[in-house]
Amino acid sequence: MAEPFPGFRFAGIEDVERLGYGVEENARRLHRLAYIERQLMFTAAGHLLSIPDWESKHLLARHLYEDAEHHEMLRTRISELRRSEKSVDASPDDRLTALMDEVIRAEDAIELLTGVYSVIKPALIAAYKAHLAAINPLVDYPTGRTLRALLAEEEEQTALGQRYLSELVSRADEAQARSATWAAHVEAYLDAAGGIAGDAARSADVALPAARSDGQPWVMPQQSGRDARFRSSVPKPPTVFVPERGDTVREGLEQMMWVRFHEMSPAETVAAIMTLEKGHPWGFYRDLARHCWDEVRHSAFGQAALQAEGIDITSNPNWTGFATMCLSELNPIEAYTHLTVAIEQAAMKYPPGKRQEYEFCRDKAQHALMALYQDYDWADEVLHSHFGQEWIVKREYGGDRRAAIAAGESTMDRRIGFMAQFSTDGAVPDPYAGRRGTPDKGTASGY
Repeated sequence: MAEPFPGFRFAGIEDVERLGYGVEENARRLHRLAYIERQLMFTAAGHLLSIPDWESKHLLARHLYEDAEHHEMLRTRISELRRSEKSVDASPDDRLTALMDEVIRAEDAIELLTGVYSVIKPALIAAYKAHLAAINPLVDYPTGRTLRALLAEEEEQTALGQRYLSELVSRADEAQARSATWAAHVEAYLDAAGGIAGDAARSADVALPAARSDGQPWVMPQQSGRDARFRSSVPKPPTVFVPERGDTVREGLEQMMWVRFHEMSPAETVAAIMTLEKGHPWGFYRDLARHCWDEVRHSAFGQAALQAEGIDITSNPNWTGFATMCLSELNPIEAYTHLTVAIEQAAMKYPPGKRQEYEFCRDKAQHALMALYQDYDWADEVLHSHFGQEWIVKREYGGDRRAAIAAGESTMDRRIGFMAQFSTDGAVPDPYAGRRGTPDKGTASGY
């Protein structure tokens, strides 16, 4: 029988007789892809604190969030292929584990970006394309739809990462040689794994280069990195200095821009928590990946607002105190309690809180751009308070909100004690020693 509408059969899906992967083989291969996405997330999180290049921090934070979402999408599809979701938590291949154990041991930004954007992500893109070409597009339509979405983001990530790496390499002595050497190192481990999909021909009788991994878990550097453009400061007040203009509203607006800008230190803290805290459900790491990128976005809000006003973002010291205090005084769960319960859930109160910050920008300062930024900052903080409810109040304190709040207050006291060592000439070393700012200046207390 002739087709009455040629080309429209099966909603436009073609090649429906292709013999693609069966369910078990499909799930096995997708597991390898999901593992790489998750480990890319952890690699970026592990280096976010210590990497000094400001633009690298933005790049890593955005991509660790996107990679977390990629893993979530693959994880969901695998669970639909007669596999338990929990099974995805395990490594599918010791050789892939060895590969990613080398990638995370990059010793500087050049090596890190080379391993991720010159080796692993291009190989991952090739694996996605090969998988799409192999599956039956009708029986495995859900996989195809997922991979097409992931592929578009991975290609965008890789193009951006490679352009930025090229800029870094062009500005550093011998960087090109170091990048090429590290690329060859990582490629050797990729080859030994049979590629991302595990089905590539392996080079016979070729010895692997000496591994940097000693078989023990990688140890995250715990020093906040800042590049040569910035001076850093642990106490916060020097970082939000605003010249007196005889206009408290204008001064408060600029101070709020600086407070947003300095949210990089809380972002670095969230990335460190992701790295240091082991054994949690996948949802914990996914939520913290979003949380981390949100805080970096908030820092970008401040940077964009300051630069739109012609203010040099290097004119004040760059704040590193949040991460320094948390890593010095608190364990990772205490640090997340401090962030989500003591600060972000408290910021839901009105007044002052996040709503007042938004209203200050909208009504008093009448600054449209900062009002937009604060509107979304407020929305993000509502989400973060939910993260605190889920992972701290419910999971750590069994739903006992009073106990969680008391724990948060304890972290605040320890923070104030830690920051007191930086007091000079009677200056308050941390805004939380005095708790809040003044309503006339927008109560831009931040973190």
